[in-house]
Amino acid sequence: MQSFFGVPKRTKKGCAEEGLIIPRREGGESETIFVSLAKWRKKPTREMISEMDHNWDLLKKDGGNLIQAYWTFGRYDAVVILDAPNEKIALKALMRGGDHLNIETLLAIPRGEAVKLLE
Repeated sequence: MQSFFGVPKRTKKGCAEEGLIIPRREGGESETIFVSLAKWRKKPTREMISEMDHNWDLLKKDGGNLIQAYWTFGRYDAVVILDAPNEKIALKALMRGGDHLNIETLLAIPRGEAVKLLE
C-alpha cells in the first residue's frame, strides 16, 4: 500500500528494519540525505498531489530516492526525506515542486559519519 507521496506505508518495524536509514551506494558509501521542510503555497488538490508523486518517479530515474514523506502540523505542512547522488539531482527534484511548495532543505549527514570527522 502506498502513502500520500507514493512511499510504501510504514509497518510496525523500526526504520532500520525497513531499510529506511542511511541508504548505501554500491561501494558501501552513504548517499547524500536531504531533509526538506515544505509549506503548500495554496490548498493542495488531487492534481497537485499526483504531480508531486510523478516528480518522485523522475527523481528515481535520476538515481535518487524518496525515503519518506510526512504531512505535519505546525510551521511546515510536510517533511520530505530523500537521497540523491549529489546536490544537483536533489535540487532538480525539489525545484519541480516549486510551483506548489515553498521548500527549505537541509543536508543531513549520518551521525556516525559526522563523529568520524571529529576524530
